[in-house]
Amino acid sequence: MLKISIIIPVYKVEQYLRKCIDSVLCQSYRDYEIILVDDGSPDSSPQICDEYTEKDKRVKVIHKKNGGLSDARNAGIEIATGDYLVFLDSDDWWDDNHALEDSIAILNQSTPDVLIFGFKKYFQRNGNYSIYSMDMPENVNEGNICIKDLLQRNIFITSACTKFVKHSFFEGDNGIRFVKGQLSEDIEYNCKLLEYCKSIEVSPKYFYIYRQQNSNSITANKGVKNLQDIAAVIVKYAEIGKKGKNEPLLHYIALQYVLWLTVSNVVDMSKISDLMHQMRQYWWLTEYSWCPYVKRVSKVRWLGFKQTRKLLGLYKRLKNVIKT
Repeated sequence: MLKISIIIPVYKVEQYLRKCIDSVLCQSYRDYEIILVDDGSPDSSPQICDEYTEKDKRVKVIHKKNGGLSDARNAGIEIATGDYLVFLDSDDWWDDNHALEDSIAILNQSTPDVLIFGFKKYFQRNGNYSIYSMDMPENVNEGNICIKDLLQRNIFITSACTKFVKHSFFEGDNGIRFVKGQLSEDIEYNCKLLEYCKSIEVSPKYFYIYRQQNSNSITANKGVKNLQDIAAVIVKYAEIGKKGKNEPLLHYIALQYVLWLTVSNVVDMSKISDLMHQMRQYWWLTEYSWCPYVKRVSKVRWLGFKQTRKLLGLYKRLKNVIKT
């Protein structure tokens, strides 16, 4: 029987934490451990964590000084004992009591390196949901062929919270860890998965609920720092992918590159001029167009770096106007 480690970083979520933990404790599948990592939370969250450890022996808690989301996740990884690891943010929850049972059925069948599942966004201002379900591809367990299919279908999304990953990926000197202090840390996490992953399965279930518009979220991003961190990951893994001729990795990084160019339009150019010069050197990434968004950009790449970036900014502004 497979054991699952659910790692939950905790910081300033006293109003959400019980719902998050309870959504795991009510699972029909029982062989799991919950690892609560109190990241120096100044509210009542640490006491809530202790309360649950006293109620259920499967719940473990780590109390540590504040180090950010990556550091908290790493602390959980260090003590995890499950065959597979999955992350759950403490202001989110699972809305299906059979989520683990259904996932285990897939994991037992083919023991893939990674199992991806869908999610819903919950907008707490109006109580509405939007669903991101998985369009199940055929031949999902064929290494790079599978990953290409996933990228083309926009299924390999940038989130650590919608993937069960084999414990072996976190072991040894090259074991996966999150970079402390890095914003948008899930991008590099997924790059590492694509660097080493050989088999992926996809679940049609969408039980993860992302709470939107939470100003205290542990994953909040900040402008220039965010662009700097993402640019560093793009440069690092573009070179790794190019050297290792890792096509899936290059196509994934190409998506992050185009998204970076899009978002860069909302930041004062004088603050990112050096970054912009650096990113111009990686214009060749737009040739790697498995992902739908990059494919659209590749059709106008003849406009060049500067004009395409402006066009992407215009597209983002128009999209935002339509939404409102």
